[in-house]
Amino acid sequence: DAGKFARLGAIYARFPDVGLARCKVHPHNVAALMSGFEIPADFDLLNIDIDSYDLELLEAVLQEGWTPKVISLEINEKIPTPIFLM
Repeated sequence: DAGKFARLGAIYARFPDVGLARCKVHPHNVAALMSGFEIPADFDLLNIDIDSYDLELLEAVLQEGWTPKVISLEINEKIPTPIFLM
């Protein structure tokens, strides 16, 4: 939603260390996006909630060498067994 993204940009305009990107993120482009925003290798928090391939995105980030101190990853509690979630 372009209007909501514009409002988000207005809200975050007062935070010079925050960058916004209106694009699709997937495991094949996440490294390029993070590099483009100059995300340091050892940043503090990674939150992934994209309602699809969250785990694959996390794997791509970690395989490229980023080491967030805290990872928040969405799970779907409706996934049937035998998948075990901790």
